[in-house]
Parts: sequence; structure tokens; C-alpha cells
Amino acid sequence: MFAEEEARLAGAIKAAKAEAEVSVAMAERYDDVERLFDDVAQMLAALDIECTWAAATEVERRILLDEFLECVTVLPDYLDVKVHGAPPVHVLYQEVGLKKSDFDRVGGPTGNFAPRPVILDSCWSELRRAA
Repeated sequence: MFAEEEARLAGAIKAAKAEAEVSVAMAERYDDVERLFDDVAQMLAALDIECTWAAATEVERRILLDEFLECVTVLPDYLDVKVHGAPPVHVLYQEVGLKKSDFDRVGGPTGNFAPRPVILDSCWSELRRAA
């Protein structure tokens, strides 16, 4: 019985050491990623994006957009721009040289915004009559 307990404890110690080694390796990896992130952030802060954009070809511009932008959602009043790793930014059309949005609709507004009744096709009336 003592040998079984000793073997179980030895196994638990070995598993704990392996887990600790994995944790240390992950911590070192995160430290490397954090350091590299800081390096990239400093490089991007020093980048003259207007000069880079002007010198870029169409293909290079597309690559820049693909790498930096997660998505752009076109809404009636503004653009919702999502950059990778950042909260969305609401950009008004007039801020990017487009006309101000005024909710143009095909055919114009109807003016009839009253709620419409919903008619359900059910057998409730027939069931009520049968009872």
C-alpha cells in the first residue's frame, strides 16, 4: 500500500513539474510577444502613413487596408470602421469628403407609420366554436 501511494505521489510530482515547465514556456512566449508588439507599435507610430500611402501602388494599398482594417460597415448616418485590435470608430460621411446623409429613400417617405394588425391563420376560432 505504501508503494502505491509513493508511486501516485511521484506521478503527481512529475505532472506538476511538467505543468510548471509549460507555464514557464508560455510566460516566456508572452513576454516575447509583448516585446515584439511594443517594437511594432513604435515602428507604426513613427510611420508617415500619408507619405507611405502616396508612394504605394494599388496592390500595396490594398494590402495595407487588408492588414489594418477588420471591416467597414456602411450605415445611413456614418461608416463604422473596425481596425484590428481597436474599438470601432464612427466616421461621418462629410469627414471623408462624402455628402452628408439625409436618409434618401426610393420613392420618398410614405408618411403612414401606423401599426398594422397581424392576422394569424390559426384554428383557435374553430376550436372555440366547437367547445
